[in-house]
Amino acid sequence: MKIILDENAQNWFKEELQLTEDMAVKFYPRYGGDFQLKQGFGIGFTVEPLPADSYNETINGITYFVDAKDIWYFEDNTLNVTVQNDEVIYTK
Repeated sequence: MKIILDENAQNWFKEELQLTEDMAVKFYPRYGGDFQLKQGFGIGFTVEPLPADSYNETINGITYFVDAKDIWYFEDNTLNVTVQNDEVIYTK
């Protein structure tokens, strides 16, 4: 698994969520949604403290992570994140 955010997404998350370096963005599976890595589940995000047992990527000082309990959804995939027209877009 890998998390990649383009420059638009990095800027959007930092500005819209007013992120500082001590905060982390959590990606998690949620029921439904347009983009699905596994049938029936889309992707959501929230801002939380970084747990010790997570997969994470730090990009330009901001940490993006997936809880260990949610790895099943993201494993064997690269999660590409961009923002277009103020909408977060996910692709493989």
